[in-house]
Formats: sequence, C-alpha cells, structure tokens
Amino acid sequence: MKTAPRTLLAAALLAAALPAAAPAARKAPPPTPDYNQAIDWVLLETNKTDAAGFDVFYVYPTLTNDPDQPLMDRTDPDVAEKTVGFVTAQTRALADVGGRIFAPYVRQAAYGPVISQILGKVPEGAPDPTETGVRDTLEAFRIFRERWNQGRPYVLFGHSQGAMNLFELLKRDASISVADGFVAAYLPGLPKITPEQFQAALGTRFSPAVEPRGSGVVAVWHTQAADCTENPLFTVPGGLCVNPLTWTTNTTPAPASLNRFAELYNYKRPELADRYPGFCGATLHPEKGAITVDLPSDSEWDAHGFIGRGCFHMNDIWFFAGNIATNAAERVSAWRDAKAPAGDVAEETADDAPAAPAA
Repeated sequence: MKTAPRTLLAAALLAAALPAAAPAARKAPPPTPDYNQAIDWVLLETNKTDAAGFDVFYVYPTLTNDPDQPLMDRTDPDVAEKTVGFVTAQTRALADVGGRIFAPYVRQAAYGPVISQILGKVPEGAPDPTETGVRDTLEAFRIFRERWNQGRPYVLFGHSQGAMNLFELLKRDASISVADGFVAAYLPGLPKITPEQFQAALGTRFSPAVEPRGSGVVAVWHTQAADCTENPLFTVPGGLCVNPLTWTTNTTPAPASLNRFAELYNYKRPELADRYPGFCGATLHPEKGAITVDLPSDSEWDAHGFIGRGCFHMNDIWFFAGNIATNAAERVSAWRDAKAPAGDVAEETADDAPAAPAA
C-alpha cells in the first residue's frame, strides 16, 4: 500500500452526507431537465470525434443531504460547482483512455431518503424517492443514444445511487444490446444484489462480469477493510461481487502491484486529484459479497465509521480508478474485434493494445 495525503480525504468522503443549514421553509422542487440542452449535462463531450474511442454514460452517486430539498437541484450554484468537480475527477481516468464522457444532471434523492430506500424503511404507500432520478437517467440515455452516440461502443458507469439508476436502465430499456454498442456496465456499490436477483431482473440479456474481456457484462463490487464485520447498507452474503484488480471471482489475493493507480479526490481542488500506483491489493470474499483491501478501518478511508466501521463504500471507484479505465478500454477493443468482418482482425500487438492511463 502506498501512503497518501489524507488531510482532505475525510472531508471529501463526508461531503455528500453533511446536511446543509436548514432554511426557513421547504425549497421548491428542482426543474425538470431538458437533455437536449447542454445546461442539463454536467459533462457533454460531443467535441471528441476520435473514431477509435468510446462513450461513457455516467451517473453520479448521492451528493446532497439537504433536509428541505429531497432532490438534487442543479440550479443551486453550490451544488452545481460541487457536482462538476466531483464528476470530472471521477471520470478523468476513463477520459484518458479515449472515453467521451456524457454525464447528465440527474435529480438524485438526497442522502436521507436514499438510505431509507436501501434499508427498506420508506413508509408504506410512499413514493420511491429514487424514482425521479431513475426517470431522468432513462430520458438522458435516450437523448444520448439518439443524438450523440451514433452506434459507437459505450460503457455505463455509476456508483451507489448512480449504480442503482443504471441497473434500472438495464432492466427497463430493451434497446440496450451488445449488437448496438453496449460493452459493459461498471456498477460498484450497487446495494444487496445476489446472482439470483440479477438473473430475475435482467434474465439472460446480460451477465455478471467474471473475466477481463467479455462484452454485455455488469461489474459490481463493494470495498471493505479486513475487520469489517457487517455492512447492512450495501452488502449481503453471497452477493454479486468481482475483484476489480483481476476482473474475476477468484478468491486468491490480488497484490497491490496489480493496482494501476488509485485516484484520490480532493474536494477543495478536484482538478488536483492525485494518482497512486500500487495503492492497495484486494481479496474477494464471496461469503461477504465484498472485497477486502489492506487499509485500516476507523480512519479517513471509511470516514471514521460514518457508514459502518471498515466500510469503504465511498472509495469503491477511487481506489481502483486506473484498473476500471484500462479494463473498459480492453473490453471496447475486444468488442471491436468481435464486430469486425472475418479476416479484418489483425493479430493485436503491443502497439495496438489500448493505452493505460498515465499514473
């Protein structure tokens, strides 16, 4: 494990959870987005035209906790500024390997309502607090495919509530297929999903990721310290989980040498996110439905037990940013090879292989 400056990390991890000062009255609902307008996208990289590249449709996790505004509101300047910095940092490694980033402003549920949903504590008869964000995701994806994707290969990428939205997208949008460009979905932090629930929701259209280069797969993982004994929010014994250092379900420990780099987010200066090659190893534990990493609990990494001692949920992406980006590029390359007419696929050389993002 490489050491890293932690002064700002705890604050970064807690940023999504800290409530804003309570206003005098409940705020008006945020406006319905129009995804034909650039203002309703956090990142809209339509200017990139590299034919060898690919598209990334990204949905961010929970970033607000205002008790008087249950839905994220992009018209709040502070929320918009925070979101742009966070999304840019979280997708930077994918952009470095040729990804065009498409990240819509989605009216995500605030922290309190979404945790109630995950724990099954939404009052009977009350609306699902995440449904607005899901509907925004579906509409943004429709516009993305119709206007900008143009048949390019693409990956879906989201964490926590963003992963929940994208899983619903895979369930509800029958047009998503490998033949039409879908390569993989990276959905770390998707709460409590078992293989049986995965199959019941998605049937045989998609498969859990169990090897490094397949298409039409969904990769899910949850990150913990070795002494994390319970994670009631996100994991379940036997839950779906892959090791993001090997992209397999092998339980052999993957050493830190396989970790291309972690990208540690500095919420005060997001443009200065630092990269740390060989940051940590990872070991898959099917009985936990999680991977464990060689980092301490009750520390900045788990925000001193904010969502459970040793639960590194908020770092599911940051710890493995380099491996996610490289794997996406490799899967896109394999997808292109499979789509090429017979006889047109030359033997891949080192020069042809997708470049890894610079550490």
